[in-house]
Amino acid sequence: MTSVETGFFQTAGEISGNTASSQYFYKGRGLLQLTGDGNQPVMYSDYQQKIGTAHDIIGNPDLVAQKIFLAVDSGGWVWNQIKAPSWPARGKKSDETQTEFEAKMRAFEWKRNKFPKGLSKNLNEIALLMKENEEDYFFLICRLLQGYLPTSTDDYPTTLHLDRRKQNLQKIKTWFKYNKNVCDSGGIIPELSGKIPWMDVAWKEYEKYKGLNNNLIPLKDKVETYFDNANYTTGKFTENWCAAFVTWCLTKGTFKYPPPSGLGTIRARAFAPKAIYAIDHYWEEGSQTKNNTPAYGAIALIKWENGGEHVAFVIGKTSTGRIAVLGGNQSVKENGIKIGSGITLSSAKLSEIKCFTYPSSFSDYTKLYNLTSENITDSLTSSDTHQ
Repeated sequence: MTSVETGFFQTAGEISGNTASSQYFYKGRGLLQLTGDGNQPVMYSDYQQKIGTAHDIIGNPDLVAQKIFLAVDSGGWVWNQIKAPSWPARGKKSDETQTEFEAKMRAFEWKRNKFPKGLSKNLNEIALLMKENEEDYFFLICRLLQGYLPTSTDDYPTTLHLDRRKQNLQKIKTWFKYNKNVCDSGGIIPELSGKIPWMDVAWKEYEKYKGLNNNLIPLKDKVETYFDNANYTTGKFTENWCAAFVTWCLTKGTFKYPPPSGLGTIRARAFAPKAIYAIDHYWEEGSQTKNNTPAYGAIALIKWENGGEHVAFVIGKTSTGRIAVLGGNQSVKENGIKIGSGITLSSAKLSEIKCFTYPSSFSDYTKLYNLTSENITDSLTSSDTHQ
């Protein structure tokens, strides 16, 4: 949240800039920018009481940026100290004009409705709410740290730099999420390297088996391997394997992502978040793309009008506006006649796709939504994906 003021944590103190606070004697310092008001220590005084007399941060506030213990400890203290007001309805104060009073009450009502679960909560408690509503509660945290004026509502002042803060948040989330895997892979982070682990696997499988069908070895044997990997223990199975292929790709990349639980690993309808599509199966670790729009690498859940589902990976769009996909269990034909199913490139109507989903632990980014134009003429139908 304070990454902008510190040049993404290049320093432990606010870098001098165009904002008034950056010129303060008690400017922002520490991981969460312990900040006073000009020459008034304010929170520095409160934190001084907390740490006692061992460090004189009132006389030498630079200590908060210079000593690692103070930089970190003050951040934790701020995280629990700052709270969102409850913004209650109240009567007009004697020093308020009617116009000022009405403006504040409108703003208070807006905030109560906008952040209902964050009222009277500290920053740590509000941060936990980001899991269910990251957009609103991350904004609230940023505004509280900067100072949320009484009459402000959905304002985005230029000094808030919200877009940059969002970008930095995604970097931090990614680094913390991949701390062990990144060490094992030489420091390569999928979202920051431009690579999507499961798509690397999908493209390798496509290159290896393109043109082949599941009725013949080696793809026949590989399809059985897909089902073995999905923990399908009923026996040999080589039909309706689109979901087993998706499960294989998710679990065999440099970074592994959990597929739906149980038999969801082999059922297309399971590749949608809870309460989005099917009742009997859903993806516990899946999240819809932004506004459920197509994005590269997202898993497209296709629903056929005559029944049945299919899943495949989004790779782009066609000149006619169809969604280009790479998937398993898609028709392989000779002279226009289906001879089996394989790993192919094809396309589907946007209206046929009920859900676009990423693993919840994957941090998407804008570029993934800028789909490239793919020269794909094949069009999927129900008969292409079902025996």
